[in-house]
Amino acid sequence: MKRAFLVLVLAVLAIPAAAQTPGWLTDAKTGCKMWVRSTEHLSGFTWTGACVDGLVSGPGDFTLTLNGAVIWTGTNGFVKGKREGHGIIKSTDGYSFESEYRDGVPDGHTVERLPSGDYFDGEFHSGGRNGPGTFVWHDGARYVGNLKDNLNDGQGTFTFPDGSSYTGEWKASMPDGQGVYRGPSSGQGQKGTWSGKWRDGCFLDGEGPVSAFRRAEDCVAKK
Repeated sequence: MKRAFLVLVLAVLAIPAAAQTPGWLTDAKTGCKMWVRSTEHLSGFTWTGACVDGLVSGPGDFTLTLNGAVIWTGTNGFVKGKREGHGIIKSTDGYSFESEYRDGVPDGHTVERLPSGDYFDGEFHSGGRNGPGTFVWHDGARYVGNLKDNLNDGQGTFTFPDGSSYTGEWKASMPDGQGVYRGPSSGQGQKGTWSGKWRDGCFLDGEGPVSAFRRAEDCVAKK
């Protein structure tokens, strides 16, 4: 169960890694242009602010559209057609992304909310979640620690919905290095504490907590 849950964690964390094709969109009414990080599934936009030399400029509200239908709504400042400073964008299905922008891309403190109720609060740099952050799932799972390229990497703590947890070093969203796994204090699940060396989700200093991150048979060759 926990191993399947961790796969879901990896999938959610990798959302921003989808292929992107940056480019310019044009407001059909004014001819003003706006630069976006990805033109996938977009065909136009509307803009309420100023237009300088044919490019959106200053603070204003915008919508991003596909075949005339609004897909995203947002508020931001712009410099030469690119987002600059604090801004927020929301999709029609309930997703929102609030961040600091620099030269058109997120760069700074970010709060990201998914329609499911999951959310991320942390640093966004170089096109993804990089630096300290907190990811909270609607079922009570939580990761607090460092991220690299949208994955748990460095020091951090992951707490499962049943209260069990791992605190220590991570690499590519798997325990890797020195760390401590604590089983749930009550209910079903493997009780106890395992402290020591981990590699790619496997406990190396003895028999590990079965299925917490990897199946026991997957860890035999790693020891």
